[in-house]
Amino acid sequence: MCAMSEQAVLEQVRIAAGDDTIMDIAPFQPKGSMAAGSIGAAGGAAAGGALGGQWGQAIGIGVGLTAGRQSVGSGDDVMSLMFVGVSPTEVYLLGVVGPGLKITHERLKPLAKIDREHLAVETHRRLLVHQLVLEDTQTGHRIELEADKLNAYHAKALIELLAIGEEHHHPAD
Repeated sequence: MCAMSEQAVLEQVRIAAGDDTIMDIAPFQPKGSMAAGSIGAAGGAAAGGALGGQWGQAIGIGVGLTAGRQSVGSGDDVMSLMFVGVSPTEVYLLGVVGPGLKITHERLKPLAKIDREHLAVETHRRLLVHQLVLEDTQTGHRIELEADKLNAYHAKALIELLAIGEEHHHPAD
């Protein structure tokens, strides 16, 4: 997905968010991306196979997968690839803008910042995805994300960090 080390991406996320206390990041996609990508890939395989045999089918799968996933992340506040960053006091959501494998702070668009005192976290494990729902309890704004379960070590670790943080969080009196 990304041609950079996790530490290099972490530094770029810190710069884009303006918070050098961000301790962990993980890539996510909007909820529904995996299903949309699968549907797109199936359609692309059928169309590509009809037009160009095995090569056409392979190209169709790639184009269909990308188009399906892109269709889910096409709004101003939802992008097809996003990073969740966690600091001791805040959770950030940054979208990746434009094509390319290199993640730079110029390509990261801040989408949301939630104070951890006002953060509610839901997690769900589905067949092929980890789902993460972040809710700002002050505004009621909910952000529904998912990560591929087969390639989601960092997403799983970040979800566990948020869950542990919730269990041990005690608001100041």
